Amino acid sequence: MTGNLSTDNPIALRQGALSGHGIAYVPRCLVYNDLIEGDLIDLFSDQVGKKLGIYAVYPFTRQPPKKVRLLIEHIRNKYLAIQHCF
Repeated sequence: MTGNLSTDNPIALRQGALSGHGIAYVPRCLVYNDLIEGDLIDLFSDQVGKKLGIYAVYPFTRQPPKKVRLLIEHIRNKYLAIQHCF
């Protein structure tokens, strides 16, 4: 099969790159292990992609419910534990 692959699915782009079908611009966290294991290489290591944040959206109250605070803290801790992947 020949031709171009175009998709907005980063998992499909990753798989295409792993299969040797070209280059892919995907979030580093998606390919971090592939880069570490040498299955993929970073062609533009001096370029920095977009830095995106993670936001919790909930109804405004002076004091969010405890379960909301605990969920936010849990997500924050998990994110900080893997921040090297970003």
